[in-house]
Amino acid sequence: MVSPRIAYVLLWFPKPSETFIFREVVDLQKMGLNLKVFTLYGAWTRDLSPEMKMLAPRMERLGIPYLKFAWKDFFYWWKRQREVTWWLLKTVLRWRWRHPEREGENLWGTLCGAHLARRFQ
Repeated sequence: MVSPRIAYVLLWFPKPSETFIFREVVDLQKMGLNLKVFTLYGAWTRDLSPEMKMLAPRMERLGIPYLKFAWKDFFYWWKRQREVTWWLLKTVLRWRWRHPEREGENLWGTLCGAHLARRFQ
């Protein structure tokens, strides 16, 4: 029997205020499940327990370095499903953002989502 593949997609991991998620990930890994954690931002470094510090390097962080590869995901979807790329372009080219922080976070999540969808296929 093939073990299911599980992905956690989080903004930050591990994060001290979200110990319930940390415990769940650790327990699932101990059970031997094929688990991968993706974070949309860089490393959270403040107030981590020693156990969290040990687990932190094993995450895949998209963060700012991912931007140099975002164009590949754009063209991947352009070739396969143009409505996805039109939606991405529409999000990027909005000429009036009322809440720049929220809109920027939504844009970042959209770009990361396009990347992860490609990888999860």
